[in-house]
Parts: sequence; structure tokens; C-alpha cells
Amino acid sequence: MAVVVIGAYTEADWGITNEEAGFLATTSVQVVERVQNAVGKNSKGEVVAVAYYNKTSEVTIEGLGDNRKNAGAQLALNVNVDNGNVYVDESTITYNNEDWVKTSIKGVAYENIT
Repeated sequence: MAVVVIGAYTEADWGITNEEAGFLATTSVQVVERVQNAVGKNSKGEVVAVAYYNKTSEVTIEGLGDNRKNAGAQLALNVNVDNGNVYVDESTITYNNEDWVKTSIKGVAYENIT
């Protein structure tokens, strides 16, 4: 169903604009950017330096139908992921007597892996 946004607030996006990872009906997309850090402290215990490293993007996509992917497979995505290619860590299918078949895919993009 198309959505009509009324008002002057044009900076917001509504819903999922493109299907993801081969789903015919993508129901949710979540991208979490993570980074590890190490702090340097002086003799007083005050933080004087911070190093950030090992940046990753964790992606979770859910949709209708059987759209399982093999672990390690690269995902083709429309959503912007800063760290490059997303590789599948986990793929789950859910069957239910009172609902559609659903698939959930979790993947990770690593900063230096393309």
C-alpha cells in the first residue's frame, strides 16, 4: 500500500522503499553499526586517548516466504551499509498454523572485508 505523507516534515522516510536480499515481501530491516574501542589513561585514571577499531555492520532482515540463505553467502542489499559486503551468519525459517511462512536473515559486514 502506498503511503501519502501530509505536512512539511520531509526528512523522514516511511517504511521499506525496496525489497531486500531477494524477499518478495520484506517486513523489516535493521542495520546496527558497531565498533570496538580501547582507552588510554594517564596516571590519574583520566581518559586521554581513545582508539576505535574493528568496525562492523550487523544486518537483520525479515520477510515473508522461504528465502533462506546459506551461511557465508553474500547478500545483495539496497539498504546502505557503510562497511561493504554483508555475509550471512544465520538464516531462520518459521512455520506457523495461523500466519505466513517467514524468514529471518542475520549477517555482518566487516570494515576491511570486501
